[in-house]
Amino acid sequence: MLSNEKSGKHLTMKYAMLQGSYWMSFCAVYNFATVYLLSKSFSSKEVGVMLAAINIVAAVLQPLVANFADQTKKISLKNLVALIVLIILFITFILPAATNLLLATGILFFLICTLMVTIQPLINSLGMEYIGRGVPVDFGIARGMGSLSYAVTSFVLGNLIEKNGTSILPYSYIIIFALILIFAYT
Repeated sequence: MLSNEKSGKHLTMKYAMLQGSYWMSFCAVYNFATVYLLSKSFSSKEVGVMLAAINIVAAVLQPLVANFADQTKKISLKNLVALIVLIILFITFILPAATNLLLATGILFFLICTLMVTIQPLINSLGMEYIGRGVPVDFGIARGMGSLSYAVTSFVLGNLIEKNGTSILPYSYIIIFALILIFAYT
């Protein structure tokens, strides 16, 4: 029992890092979406329509991706999260090059944000998978780390944007999504 408890604490710490990095990404991408898109010459109306469309598309994709995760035996949940994050990273590397192209920026940002919102239930499921196996992962602590990470990221990025402008945001996405990838695998 002691080994299972120790394993649970260790896994809780790793899972907390995954939750923390996910909510850092949510903050960087979604919380600062309006600031970023307005700085790229989108109108307030266009930003509102884009964010609404992101949520609608993600609401459709989430159950489809979850169903795929439940049915496939070829790819683990951890690998599915990693695959989607790799796609996000690839798109994010292109985003800074599209700065002066409104349509390209809009499409790339839409894809990044939609995929990020789509993986949220998968990240929650990773914790539930271990709990289902009898490993005592403390989901509350892990989710609390997500909230704390969101708050710290909001403060830090807000200050960095004020000093350096919104051009730093795509680079912060790269760093944060790389963290998600690392923590998903550990």
